[in-house]
Amino acid sequence: MVEFFRPTAPPPLTYYITELNMNQTALTKLDINQGLSFLPEPELQALKIIIDKMTNKSVDERNGKSLKGIWKDKGFEQLDDLNNALCQARKEINATILNRKI
Repeated sequence: MVEFFRPTAPPPLTYYITELNMNQTALTKLDINQGLSFLPEPELQALKIIIDKMTNKSVDERNGKSLKGIWKDKGFEQLDDLNNALCQARKEINATILNRKI
């Protein structure tokens, strides 16, 4: 019995797109590496800090701050019934949005 050559189906388009993206990523990394060799030491340190922040390797000092009290002395204390005031404001905004002619 003779076996015939049966070509396989071509890979899906996503394969080529992924391969293209991987090649582009590799080329970008090579280009960045080549450019790093020309940077002086202070700029390399600054770049390392930026990369660490982008990759979340360093802890951001703002993460520990509390938001408690940010609305203090902004005028909300003068409202007797804050929930009703918010509901009324939402109703007014809703009415103006619904009455707009597009």
